Amino acid sequence: MKYLLIILTLLATSCISNIDKRGYMFDLVDGGHVEEGITTKERVMRELGSPTYVSDLDSDEIWLYFYEKTDRLLFFKPKILERKIL
Repeated sequence: MKYLLIILTLLATSCISNIDKRGYMFDLVDGGHVEEGITTKERVMRELGSPTYVSDLDSDEIWLYFYEKTDRLLFFKPKILERKIL
């Protein structure tokens, strides 16, 4: 009986979901301070910090700020709860 209780406790705690937060934790309000072609890189860096990703596919450099919140249960595919890109 004692071992059964231990096993059930371990199984119950392993079923708890795990919430992961990745990327830049920003409010969309932060994006109101940034205007394309007007705001300088220095001001963006001061306001938002370093970008999550820098793309230079075209001749223009593109800075992306990315945030994602997921819920993961055991070995199942994570469920995306929230995603923001600026």
